[in-house]
Amino acid sequence: FGRALVVDLNAATFIDSFILGVLLGARRRAHDADLGFVVLCGHNADQGVRRILDVTGLLSVLPVMPDRDAALQAARSGPSTS
Repeated sequence: FGRALVVDLNAATFIDSFILGVLLGARRRAHDADLGFVVLCGHNADQGVRRILDVTGLLSVLPVMPDRDAALQAARSGPSTS
């Protein structure tokens, strides 16, 4: 298995445009390095965080998974094409 990066937002209570930029940059760098990249944002995550991802359209851009096992499996499978 290759290396993978999972960014866990489950404990986050607030994200702003800076954090969104960091997520997009991390996704790009992971892809360039041929690493899997997934954002973990489960159903128990702060609704404001999930809403920001939705309103900005990043739920369809970033590979967002609802639970740890799914996130690890997706990240380990390699770079996403999204």
